[in-house]
Amino acid sequence: MINFAEMNVRYRSKSKKCIRRRHAARAERLALSNRQSAESEFAEEGSQKVPKRALPGTLIRESYL
Repeated sequence: MINFAEMNVRYRSKSKKCIRRRHAARAERLALSNRQSAESEFAEEGSQKVPKRALPGTLIRESYL
């Protein structure tokens, strides 16, 4: 017969480490991609930052155009 309590303890202790490592890696990737998308969102044009694209329904000030 399978001892589920023992299996569960083994699985849980192993998975906590894996989950922590995965979460850290995912958070790092997300931070990097967020930073890259924030940088690519604006193109430097002189001293003004001009948005490359606007979401539908977003108003763009005339000074940007």
